[in-house]
Amino acid sequence: MRKVIFIAIIVVAVGLAACTSPTGSSSASTDATLSVLTVTGGGSAITLSPAFSAATTSYTASVPNTVTSVTVSATASNGGATVSSGAGTINLNLGTPTNTLSVKVTAANGVATQTYSVAITRPVGLLFAISVQTSASNTGLTLPATVKNGALTLLATGSQSYGAANGVSLHGTDVYVFGTIFSSAANSQTPVYWKNGTLNSLTIPAGIASMASQQGWIDSAGNFYIRATNINYSGANSVLGYWKNWAWVSLPMTLPAESTAATQGNSFEGMSEDQSGNIYVNGYLTDPISGLQVPVYWENGSLYAVSLSSVSGASYGGQVQAVVSSPSLSSFTLLLTIDSSSSVPSPYYMVGNTITQALPAGATSINGGTVWWAAQSPSGVVYGTGQSGTSWPPSYPPAYVDNWSTLVALPTPSGQPNGFTGGANFYGNDVYIDGNTYSSSGLSSAVYWKNEALNLILPSGTAYVGSVEGGDTFD
Repeated sequence: MRKVIFIAIIVVAVGLAACTSPTGSSSASTDATLSVLTVTGGGSAITLSPAFSAATTSYTASVPNTVTSVTVSATASNGGATVSSGAGTINLNLGTPTNTLSVKVTAANGVATQTYSVAITRPVGLLFAISVQTSASNTGLTLPATVKNGALTLLATGSQSYGAANGVSLHGTDVYVFGTIFSSAANSQTPVYWKNGTLNSLTIPAGIASMASQQGWIDSAGNFYIRATNINYSGANSVLGYWKNWAWVSLPMTLPAESTAATQGNSFEGMSEDQSGNIYVNGYLTDPISGLQVPVYWENGSLYAVSLSSVSGASYGGQVQAVVSSPSLSSFTLLLTIDSSSSVPSPYYMVGNTITQALPAGATSINGGTVWWAAQSPSGVVYGTGQSGTSWPPSYPPAYVDNWSTLVALPTPSGQPNGFTGGANFYGNDVYIDGNTYSSSGLSSAVYWKNEALNLILPSGTAYVGSVEGGDTFD
């Protein structure tokens, strides 16, 4: 959301020296105009619109997010008029949509005043976690990086040559990036996080050779959570869990209807907190008897399975992609991906015990596919983001599902007609969705859409191509 800061400068003509007319005299100057009005910030002049004219009293201007204060200079046209305040350094506070500064000066005749106003807009800041490659070829050997307000910063990989940035969170003035580092063998990864650019390792449970950290956040009680990707023991067994306050927490894997623990599954689809402080982890477990994927979620560490008995054709199984919970929803909503016997995934959602296909018959087709994430905007709209189709790289345009019923296609750069959408962030009335677009040869671009308008994330002219893995907004 672009916040608007109003700076009002009131200039009032005042009496001159003793040779001027006394206060209240009809011959006292009534000229309360300005001859000069300039605004500077970030080390350069800020353009006023329209250009300054003494007879024009209202102006607009814009500054980048990196500018946090401006200096206003004003000179009265008449030597007897004084600008007593309203000039000087003014801090722009995005937490306050309007900031009005007034100057009150008494004219020699006690009547004449003039007000000049400058409405300054400053956009929200944007921060993205991104994994970049040094060439257009898709080698899979990436470098972790962030892009903050268009500036690319590579992150340290310690003793390893490569890495990936899989998520980013802002907490106060601290920037946390979550990901992995690895050598040329990308299948052997070490989970790490970067705090303000400094590399830190995460504890790996005994017996696990490889894992990766994903998005993290601080809950309402001040606990730090980081979700983990699928983690494999030798023999393709799995252990599921997450990091809480930097320590590993294992999740139970015994399905409610079974006595034997599942040996495979995932818990990296997402973590979230509802308005009551409950912590949810989403994913699936492979039933040790039927071999089907059972969609599950963990609420405060307790395991719950979702029955697909009411879904026709759900012979392969599915997984819980996200838990959407807010005071405006009657109950928390599960976002599901359910696979048919032909292994074509389709998005569903569940409110209470009722499971509904996200795009019912007659709606725009999603061509199969997965809605990976869901988030509810302040206005109550649920945005489901992910991929249409099942091929990789994607073979359909990037899109999102609006309130479970409408598939909204998003624009793409020239020559890259296909892609996927990642997370959705909200700032005021603005909706930011990050993602990646692809050409038929696999060339990718990291992008974001603001209110469905396309923007490139990487700076123009950079030597890198990359994949965005998460974003955040800040004042």
